[in-house]
Amino acid sequence: MKQLLTSLFILPFLLIGCGGGESTDELSTVGRAVNTIRDASSCSITLNQNDTNINTLLETTCAGIFSDALKNDGKKWSVGRDSTCGFIAINASKEIMGVPKNNHVGSCMFELYKTKDDTITISTVNLTITNKTPDLNIADTVILEDVGEVVIRTDAEVQADEEGYGTYSLDNVNTSGTKCSDNGTLSINASNGEVRFYSNLNYFGNCNVKVLFDDKNSSGSTVVFEFVLGVTGVNDAPVVSGSCTTTSLNQDIGYTCTGVTASDVENDSLVWSTDTAHTCSWLNVNSSTGEVTGTPDDDDVGSCTLAIKTNDGTIDSNIYTETINVLNVTPVLNDLTNTLTITEDDPATTVITDVNVSADEEGFGIYSLDNVNTSGTKCSDNGSVSINSSTGAVSFTPAANYFGDCQVRVVFDD
Repeated sequence: MKQLLTSLFILPFLLIGCGGGESTDELSTVGRAVNTIRDASSCSITLNQNDTNINTLLETTCAGIFSDALKNDGKKWSVGRDSTCGFIAINASKEIMGVPKNNHVGSCMFELYKTKDDTITISTVNLTITNKTPDLNIADTVILEDVGEVVIRTDAEVQADEEGYGTYSLDNVNTSGTKCSDNGTLSINASNGEVRFYSNLNYFGNCNVKVLFDDKNSSGSTVVFEFVLGVTGVNDAPVVSGSCTTTSLNQDIGYTCTGVTASDVENDSLVWSTDTAHTCSWLNVNSSTGEVTGTPDDDDVGSCTLAIKTNDGTIDSNIYTETINVLNVTPVLNDLTNTLTITEDDPATTVITDVNVSADEEGFGIYSLDNVNTSGTKCSDNGSVSINSSTGAVSFTPAANYFGDCQVRVVFDD
């Protein structure tokens, strides 16, 4: 083997360093000559990114430098100061250690110092580190409907030796099937692959997310992985909307409201009912259609609250409420045109069986007599007059020997 011998005279404290590796060694001399011998031969190897067999490969391919016989020649081995393969180190057994990572892809030079007494032998090996396609594997995941923005993956799970060297991105355009990007907002952290999703309101079902990882090497490669996000549907409450156009009406008038409707995202069958806040006892809601109907009578005069809702079999809707005003109508007493005749000195006689207030008032008010304000000859001055407060039937017992015409005044209070 051809060798180059150089004699150096080292001034006090001159250091020949062994940089460039994870393990370094230094030779310190004071006023002594150091011979530096550089191998005229060289060796070249190719190593894949992430390979762990560099020691075996060097012993096999570069036996003239790394053989077992040379390891036992009593020389001390260290990484040379001009070495550019930053991942290489040498242990106490003279084994070459190190695993090239993503950032070591390309070419580098490993310089080996073999030191004994005042002589340093320098051997060099040229390494080519080939890039390896990253391995990207993302598990499918599940979230609930309408939960706002959530982290669906905390890490897109490229292998550890690639983390921190490349960048993550989303490929929404080329995502297959149902795209999550069409049903919400997707985002990804370019550094660590964290994926976030904000689903559209009421969206549920399975959708796909496509993640890319670029290892950023000059001879680099991009790996793509598509995973499934399942959005589990959550039952939504039905929504009641619309209004009743009629909010005020007279007693005894039929009422109808068809303006209140309901919708349900899941298209469940809906059942209508009144709520506990409902005070319009004369109003009812159709359980199938939601139509509100009823007729207020005299006892319903005043304000009441219409309160209705619907249910999808699991959950109630919002409650529709409306104040309904029932207006009072003055009752009508029909005139009695017939003159009733009884005989002088007759006993108590029912002279009117019914004062004939309008039928819709019957049973709700009270009949009475107004003897004070009766005009003309008063029957109450010429006998005894009584009235049934519920039916309006009037009885008259004439005074002894009284005869002639007299009048009775009837009042109805609703």
